[in-house]
Amino acid sequence: MFILQLFPLDMTVADRWFYNPFVGLLGIFGVFAEVIIQKRLRLQRLCLLILIIVLSLLAVRTMVRNANWYNEISLFTHDSQISDNDQLETFIGLDYMKQQNYAEVYKYYTKSVELSPNAINLFDLGSYYQAFQNPAKAKYYYLKAYALTLQQSNRSKRLLLSVKMGEYYMLYDNPKKAIVFITSALHEYPDSMQLWAELALVEYKQNNQDAALSAAEKAQQLNANQSTQSLYEQILNRQQIDYMDNGTLSPWLDQLLYHSSSFIQN
Repeated sequence: MFILQLFPLDMTVADRWFYNPFVGLLGIFGVFAEVIIQKRLRLQRLCLLILIIVLSLLAVRTMVRNANWYNEISLFTHDSQISDNDQLETFIGLDYMKQQNYAEVYKYYTKSVELSPNAINLFDLGSYYQAFQNPAKAKYYYLKAYALTLQQSNRSKRLLLSVKMGEYYMLYDNPKKAIVFITSALHEYPDSMQLWAELALVEYKQNNQDAALSAAEKAQQLNANQSTQSLYEQILNRQQIDYMDNGTLSPWLDQLLYHSSSFIQN
């Protein structure tokens, strides 16, 4: 196959990847037109004919491509039959997740991992198992994802996995393990609101009021928002905290740990 890139790029509907290469191609064509084509009339006609043919073929290809679109799932599934791409499989799984079609979610998440295991698809498959109350399987995939982030020195994804593993130990395992794990992770991410909030939750679960309050105060200092304020006040007033809902993390804790603050970037 003819390749225009030193590093081939393969993703559905990602024309933006070719904007910069096209600048170079247009520059080459401009030099060619100025130096050669302008001096030879017959060559001008030939190049014009070739240009018309190429534009016609591209127009036909665009119409064919538009026919592949009904929604995201139709486009992605069409392309997944042509090319094996783990990102495509993940995107299809995410779209089926929005539709709550969990059988298809599992199918495409699993295929993505089979094609090319990475921190993202392993995390997604672990989250699937956690949602369906299979914590042992969830832990297995979380740990594999975490190990990959260590190999690749990917700090943002490793932080996400650190929070997720802390959650796992807090909800399904020994909270003391959670305290050890989160405290260790805080050495690498001392400014992570999520880890401090999680440490506060675990300490509070262990009836360590002072330690929990101290950690909650640190989380609030790092990111003052409604979620961290609510956490601090519940611990301060010794209120009951609902950690789980239907076998998984309760919605307000999910908001606190995964949606109230952006994870760091690489």
